[in-house]
Amino acid sequence: NGTCQINMVFQLSVDSADGTLKFPLPGNAKDITLNGTAAKTSRADSLRWVDLSAVVYGPGSYSITLHYSLPDMVREEKTGLVLTLPLLSGFSYPIDGMDFSITLPGAIEEVPTFTSTYHPESLEAYLEYTVDGSVISGHFVQGLKDHETLKMTLPVTSKMFPQGIAKRWSLSYDDLLQYGLLILAVVYWAIFLRCGFPRRQRRVQAPDGVTAGELGCC
Repeated sequence: NGTCQINMVFQLSVDSADGTLKFPLPGNAKDITLNGTAAKTSRADSLRWVDLSAVVYGPGSYSITLHYSLPDMVREEKTGLVLTLPLLSGFSYPIDGMDFSITLPGAIEEVPTFTSTYHPESLEAYLEYTVDGSVISGHFVQGLKDHETLKMTLPVTSKMFPQGIAKRWSLSYDDLLQYGLLILAVVYWAIFLRCGFPRRQRRVQAPDGVTAGELGCC
């Protein structure tokens, strides 16, 4: 349905701990766990920042595992369906090296495109990757700078991502606000403005001022 499950494992070398160390994830990341437990996160600059203080206690080397999900990564564009997957969101410090593996639910027929902050057009000189069936594997031939981002774009087919499943009904914050105001208006009307329901009354005599000839349509 276009939801990506991501496992990220990295070795973190800390020379000095000055303040809280945080790792950035895409702003729509959900179900985030840090070393197998629920992670403490905060939102800033359209990103979700994972607080690493629960596993980083001071200078030293740490093995850290992050798991999270990214929903609705498959979008329909003019050229067809496109999978856009952010792999790095701009960590504040340099990264010595990076390997990645992406598994899709079907055979890959198109060529993926990778872009980054420092290399917006192409990463061909810095990134090597292979495509084997439904798996894309790659690694960087050199280190990454601080605040580096990495995004993969891949044209996909409706056979791999059926849109009958991928398209789910969702509401934006504006929609939720409008529906909330509508519910409040209905509640206010029901409590303060609504008249009582009319009750049917049976009469054995004609109302005052009604003649016998008018009873048929009264």
